[in-house]
Amino acid sequence: MKAYDLHCHTWYSPCSNLNPKLALKLAKKRGLNGIAITDHNEIKAAYQISKLNKDKDFEVVIASELSVNGGHLTALYINEVPKKLDFFSVVDSVRSQGGLLILAHPYDLTRRHFNKEFIFKNKKYFDGIEVFNSREIFHIFNKKAENSRKELNFAAVGGSDSHFSFEVGRTKTFFEDNLYKSIKNKQTFVSGTNLYGLPGHFFTRIHKLLNKF
Repeated sequence: MKAYDLHCHTWYSPCSNLNPKLALKLAKKRGLNGIAITDHNEIKAAYQISKLNKDKDFEVVIASELSVNGGHLTALYINEVPKKLDFFSVVDSVRSQGGLLILAHPYDLTRRHFNKEFIFKNKKYFDGIEVFNSREIFHIFNKKAENSRKELNFAAVGGSDSHFSFEVGRTKTFFEDNLYKSIKNKQTFVSGTNLYGLPGHFFTRIHKLLNKF
């Protein structure tokens, strides 16, 4: 059984101060077999870490959290960020790259998210849904995502949504053998904690304020 954190930011995201090298080190130290670096509309850190990683038993997934009109999508296994960020352009770009599209924190009312009607109407374009995000302050948001997963028969995906070092690995996606195939075959499960969610958001606010000076 393998465990990946599929939602991690570095200082290439304006809301994070996490050194990419440290993210890789912490992921391995905390027992993960892989990590997806999902900076906002950016894959520089993901490529950096991929080149730094010399462990053949540890996978760095090139990914990005895309700020699409209406919500956030995590694109896994991509080699470039879509040039246009409207929903259908993103779908076309990620599909042409052979990537996977995951709904990120889909029901979090405190962050950009797609509404349920949109998700159900466009379900054929998604490969999975984030059923546990460690930064969800209210557990009901994760619960609603899990309920939709069951209704839509999506693959379960989870991630820490880490922006700082103490958050890396707080949520894990478990699977056998190959992540890509496991998501496609809906053979994943998730375990995590949102204990650090509120402190995480607090530190993000402070980080953004300091960057203004």
